[in-house]
Amino acid sequence: MQFNFDIGSHPIKYSGASVATVCSDCVAGKLSAAEGAAACFNCGAGKYSEVSAATVCTDCVAGKLSAAVRGTACFYCGPCKYSGASDATVCTDCGAGK
Repeated sequence: MQFNFDIGSHPIKYSGASVATVCSDCVAGKLSAAEGAAACFNCGAGKYSEVSAATVCTDCVAGKLSAAVRGTACFYCGPCKYSGASDATVCTDCGAGK
């Protein structure tokens, strides 16, 4: 699943100030959902955004996880662990004999 916002051909920026002279890009791990936004929002756990000025947060694929909110990357599950679903926030231990 992705949070995708149709913004045309330009990235959405935000301004946190009440009197702004310039809009700023959201940093990696955050997104802005609408033009004229006053703030950026964190990508949720199990999702990531590796670029600034993001308008979507992407699910981690099966076998990887992002346990942190505001993830900028997904990480492989360690030895003897797995993740069978996309947007995982934890990896599960493999059973005995596997």
